[in-house]
Amino acid sequence: GARARPLASGWRRQAKLAAASSHATMVAAAAAAVAARANGGDALRAYMRANPLKTAVYLTLAVFGIYLVQVVIRALATSLRRWRMLRLVPGPRGGVCGSLGLMSTKGDARLRKMREVTRTYGGESGMCRLWLGPTSRAVVLCSRPELFRSVLSDRSGAWEIFERRGLKLLTGTGLLTSRGAHWKKQRGRISPAFEFAKLKAMLGTMAGATDTLVDHLRDQAAKGEGGAAPTVDATKLVQAVTIAVISSTAFGLDINPLKDPDHAVLKMLKRAFSGETISVVSSSNTANLLGLPMWMVPSMRRVKRDVAELRAVLRASIERRLHEEGGDGGDDSKGGEGDEGKAKDLLGLLLAARDEETGERMTTEEVMDEVMTFFLAGQDTTATLVDWMLRNFVDNPEWCARVVAEIDAHVTPRGRQPVYEDLASLEVLDMCMRETLRRESPVPLLGRVATRDVELGGFQLPAGTVVLTAPWLVHHNPDVWGADCDAFDPARFGRDAGGAKKHDYSFMPFSSGMRRCIGANLAMLEAKVMVIRLLQAFEVRGDASKPPTEADVGIVRRPESVWVKFVPRTD
Repeated sequence: GARARPLASGWRRQAKLAAASSHATMVAAAAAAVAARANGGDALRAYMRANPLKTAVYLTLAVFGIYLVQVVIRALATSLRRWRMLRLVPGPRGGVCGSLGLMSTKGDARLRKMREVTRTYGGESGMCRLWLGPTSRAVVLCSRPELFRSVLSDRSGAWEIFERRGLKLLTGTGLLTSRGAHWKKQRGRISPAFEFAKLKAMLGTMAGATDTLVDHLRDQAAKGEGGAAPTVDATKLVQAVTIAVISSTAFGLDINPLKDPDHAVLKMLKRAFSGETISVVSSSNTANLLGLPMWMVPSMRRVKRDVAELRAVLRASIERRLHEEGGDGGDDSKGGEGDEGKAKDLLGLLLAARDEETGERMTTEEVMDEVMTFFLAGQDTTATLVDWMLRNFVDNPEWCARVVAEIDAHVTPRGRQPVYEDLASLEVLDMCMRETLRRESPVPLLGRVATRDVELGGFQLPAGTVVLTAPWLVHHNPDVWGADCDAFDPARFGRDAGGAKKHDYSFMPFSSGMRRCIGANLAMLEAKVMVIRLLQAFEVRGDASKPPTEADVGIVRRPESVWVKFVPRTD
């Protein structure tokens, strides 16, 4: 025990010495580190002073890298949140490519597939979610009238049209592309111009343009072999009439493609509104989806150049009209007395239109935006409606015969141009037109985007969700229109059938709600006048050697061709 005490005491002394040595080492190491950092800081400052440009680049890259990481994290968090919300909406799983295969199909096949998946997955909800590739982006299809009402009649700002950057190249900030306060202001100014009472003055122009087509078809029949009427593609002929009507009423220009196919302005119109141009400015164009600057896209530069050339001609026409009618053309010009009397066509009505609060007229640029919009939307939609009516009359001669008998009975003497009062008495014609609008749905798809998180049909949809309120789907919904919804049956719209008395949003060929097509009345009038004049002069017959073609579905659902024999009537 005596020996153990000195030994333990020695161990303690050695432990203390070791601890002191270790502490000293740590202090020395820390001092060395501080010195190294100081030397390093001096070296870094020296490098920065010697290389200011590189330093600025490195710092910029570092800041950008931090910002990029934050953006990616936010995007992933937003994407995950969107996915969690949208996965609750019924729809196919999709896989890596989502439902892009369905969306890439063309023509009526796409519409039929949309109806199939909506009925398969949507069930009673009438909603179906389609993933757009391996992302959280999705399109929600709607096929029930009550859903359409929730979206299209909304006044809270929860739903808005797409930002149509490409289309603005063509129509500027007209009613088709404008949003918010500007759209409300323009809609309020223009709406009075499209009342039936003010459109009556245009019936003569519509009938006159159609009579040119009647004369053209009679000449073709007289030149046919043995006096037999040739089979013609009615789509091109009908479009020639609608171009003549809209050019006269909206542009104030006398253009008739049947009489003068080489008219300089007609060539400008065909370039500016060609199928290639519509493809370039559509929302699905790659350049528009990516938001590429227009100067980087050659096709957009071409469109911009063609539209600028056409707008220069239109500006001269509008200013000439203002001079003729005593307007000064100023931006803040006030309407004088007698404006209503001068407004005999659409251009005159637009020039006379005023703001309800300030009394100001539209500027020349605003008028041009609207007439470009009306040409794009008006002539194509009206021509398509008449094309489908002719197709349905060829396929359903019994209904065509009823319409002809009605026209002969009410528009007398036979062959007289119809006046506005005649149209109200043509009930069967109206039934056939409405059934054509329902069955064929010239405007098959309408899109809206949610501006904020919103509830629809019992599901929460995140901001940015695209909803397709598709008229074709509701018009072909057997729960709404019956098991024979694909058949042509104008009796649905008879007085006793109640077809027109269904849900407000079960029949919406021109959309509905606040953004219902402002030119719907004009399109209906023009189509009726064209059909009346054609049926007064001809029997419309099909050609068994030329079967019906598929529909082309884009902004408008149109038949690729409608083969008709216009046989001069001899009765």
